[in-house]
Parts: sequence; structure tokens; C-alpha cells
Amino acid sequence: MEIYGVSDLHTGDILFNHVEFQRFCDFIMEEPYRFVVINGDMLNNNLINSAGSPYEDVISPNDQKKEVKRMLKPIRERILCMNDGNHETRTKRSAGQNITEEIAEYLGVPYNEDENLLKISFGKRPNNSKRLVYTIYITHGNGGGKKQGNIVNNAEDLSKNIFADVYMVGHGHKRTGTKAVLRYPDLRNNKIIEVEQLFTSSAAWLNYGGYAVQKMYRPQVRGAHPVILRGDKKEANTLI
Repeated sequence: MEIYGVSDLHTGDILFNHVEFQRFCDFIMEEPYRFVVINGDMLNNNLINSAGSPYEDVISPNDQKKEVKRMLKPIRERILCMNDGNHETRTKRSAGQNITEEIAEYLGVPYNEDENLLKISFGKRPNNSKRLVYTIYITHGNGGGKKQGNIVNNAEDLSKNIFADVYMVGHGHKRTGTKAVLRYPDLRNNKIIEVEQLFTSSAAWLNYGGYAVQKMYRPQVRGAHPVILRGDKKEANTLI
């Protein structure tokens, strides 16, 4: 299986690369083993009290919501779950309206507000017929910075909160992937077990300019990259 973390489209921002995202949606539908998790900031959603000005968005927040529905509808059967980003939560704070939940209900996709934990069962183990089981923890993320290391550290810190085989975050607008090993005691067999954990961060879909230039951030690779789950043995990898 290939699972792509999609976050930080910022629909409505003049820098949103609409053509590139449409190509990505077409790519997802080309193979039956490609899936998507929606991980927040699908709308730019600048409001009066936001850091960004609402006059900078090329369409209104309501039209941004409609556009996200339109773009995601063709791939709705491949979307495993959705959760909020900080740009969507602005409307919850200011008006008590849950944008992401409304989009998820329209698409018929599972939704949780701040986090999702997936259990993926498929394939089979090499020595028996039991299916392989993966756990994937998804949350939009918090914090940022100019350096890739900040994003990696924030992702790895999630393992202090909950155990999973794979962690997927967004928010930082940087495409990253790294692995670590967790050692824990198997008390029934009196031995130590080592488990690989994969940490990934998805990039934004914005062309370079505006805020990134003002803050002297480096241009970043756009788009989503896959978490690849093997079906013949327990192993999760990514391609940057």
C-alpha cells in the first residue's frame, strides 16, 4: 500500500498550485493501492483576526470550502480519514463552525478533530497466513522553523505521546522522513523487542513567495510523498 499525507493546500492563497494538486489526484486514481489521509490546512481561511489578511485570499473562505469539496470528491473513496489544521480551527474559534467536519460528511470520510489513529491490516506474514497489521498516527502538527531538523524533532516527539508504527504530520511545509528504533521488554518471553518507527512530514502545495520570502525561508519541495507499507513482511518506508 501507498498512503499519502495531504496537508497545507491553503486553497484560496494566490500561491496555491492548483494544477499540481489536480495531477496528484489523477495519480492517486491510477492505481488501486494508493490512498490518502487529509491532515489539515486544506483552506487558507484568512479571517479578520488572522495573522494573514483576508484581502490577500483570491476567493472567500466559503468558496474555498466549496473548492476543496470539488477537488476531493473524485478521490473520496481513497481518503482514509480527515482531521483539522490550525487554519480550519480559526472558524471554530470565531464562529463555532467546523469546516473540516462538514467537508468530511459531504465526502463520506471518517473525521476526528485533532488526531487519527489508523489500523491497517492486509497482506500476510511470511511464515503463516496471518495478516500484517500497521498502526499509523496522524495529526496536523505544531511549531515550525527554517530548518528540517525542527520538523523531524517535532514528529519524533509524538512517540512520547502514543505508540505507532508510522507517524504523519504536516504544518511545517517541509517534506521529511526519518526512522528510529523503539526497544521495549517482552515480559512473556523475557526478551527485548526492537520496533522500527517511521516519522514523516508532508509538504505544502504553495509556490514560492509571500510569507516564505518575507521570513527568508528556503524554497521547499511541494506535494505529498508516500508511506509505503509492505504486504509480504512488516516494514514501512517512505520516498522523499
